Amino acid sequence: MIVGSGLYGQHVYLLDVFRKRLEYPDLKREVRRLQQTWGARTILMEDQASGTQLIQELNRDGHGIITPCKPVGDKVMRLHAQTATIEAGRVHIPADAP
Repeated sequence: MIVGSGLYGQHVYLLDVFRKRLEYPDLKREVRRLQQTWGARTILMEDQASGTQLIQELNRDGHGIITPCKPVGDKVMRLHAQTATIEAGRVHIPADAP
């Protein structure tokens, strides 16, 4: 899953959600497409599994905007860590989001 978001102050706005399992070459193309679509200046990417190779290749190809992130804990733990932000109303999801 690829998620795009915008930050404004302490608020996070969900811009795009892409859910699909892709083979590596298609994943690389999709990251580039989303970067161009949203004009991203920074892309945070998990530095794990295929993400490590993807970070290296995109940065080597001149997309030096990839910032590696080492996830701590499993996905459920990481979601729980964000609960306060969500409950405070600082996460905004479009009404027509899938």
